[in-house]
Amino acid sequence: MKILLLFHHLRYPDDSGGQRSREVAEALSAKGHEVVAFVPNVDPLTAKREFSGLGALWKRCGRGTAYEEFRYWVPGTARKGIFGRFIYGMAASAVAMLFATVRRNDFDWVAVCSHPLPISFSAFPCVLFGNARLLVEIRDVPADVAVERGLIKRDGFVYGFYKRVERFLVRRADHVIAYTFGMAQYVGLGGESSREFSVIPIGVDRRYKETRRMKGFGGIVRVCFFGTLGKVLDLSSVLLAFKELQSYGVPAQFDIYGSGENESFLREEAAKMGLPVNFCGAVPRSKVTQLCSSYDFAVYPVCGGPALSASLGNKFFDYLAARVPMIVVGSDSEAGRIVREYKVGFSVDSSQALASQLAQYYQNGEEGDALVDTGDNFERILLEFDKEKLLSRWCSVVEDRCE
Repeated sequence: MKILLLFHHLRYPDDSGGQRSREVAEALSAKGHEVVAFVPNVDPLTAKREFSGLGALWKRCGRGTAYEEFRYWVPGTARKGIFGRFIYGMAASAVAMLFATVRRNDFDWVAVCSHPLPISFSAFPCVLFGNARLLVEIRDVPADVAVERGLIKRDGFVYGFYKRVERFLVRRADHVIAYTFGMAQYVGLGGESSREFSVIPIGVDRRYKETRRMKGFGGIVRVCFFGTLGKVLDLSSVLLAFKELQSYGVPAQFDIYGSGENESFLREEAAKMGLPVNFCGAVPRSKVTQLCSSYDFAVYPVCGGPALSASLGNKFFDYLAARVPMIVVGSDSEAGRIVREYKVGFSVDSSQALASQLAQYYQNGEEGDALVDTGDNFERILLEFDKEKLLSRWCSVVEDRCE
């Protein structure tokens, strides 16, 4: 089959951020399908550009890949304020729609993400005027998270308009893949809906075999966080926990890997409270697992509301690959449920509870690892969320529906 991927990014292992787009392209190509990836030339996370100028609207590129990769030029970035995001989305949509129109009869499937919506709708020339089927992947639910973070109002025009357009896209799709069941519910699937959909999480790369180094860091409890320092994942409760941990007399260290618009605020808060926090900057995705494996715990904050709690992001699976016990801030979340079910960490709902758990871990000395009874549990969860198996299921979605 011939498949067009109109995703909003495509990253390689030495880039920062999620790799799902490239992994899907590689998995489909490995199955013998002809894959074309048509993506913007600027990464929405890092603002890194593959090429500059208007010498061509799009260029064939790629790093020795088994699929065709085109990068198209867009102005602005997806993270430079509302105006910058608007320009980015509209320009990307126009160019992607032009490409889809020119090659409207070339594909059997067109795959898009549900966000950003302008790029998603650029698939319609192939769907309406060609013979392609539409697959929509739900990777996040930004409008609902924005409401929970107080950025927009649920009863406002922006939210209402966004959700109507989003649900139209989902209804028009021939199939929908969501990272979690909770995310699918936010776009009107599940429950009373009879629409068929698939839940296929990001998954864990089980090729990483290095054994996690256990305790023995000079009597210091070391905790890490990897991710974007933006408005979505809130580290405030973690900082408060480290402040409270000082009253227990527990030596601790919190290393934050990442960058973003909220970084300066977090630096000021940490300095104001006199906390042992190191801001280590963003690192390539290929180094995350190795770095993470040297810590006692990795923190995954998903408190703030049901939409955010429904997510299972890249870092959740990076932590699992590193086999490091996880602290999920937000017990009533998909991540919290999984961590408790497989006993690979613990979940909390407050800074006080987090500080208490870390203090207990430290005070139990060499027996502290009993608090997170990992044992063979990591092997069980790694097998359940094996990325190779999940990507094979992703490929089966399009293959089974063309028989």
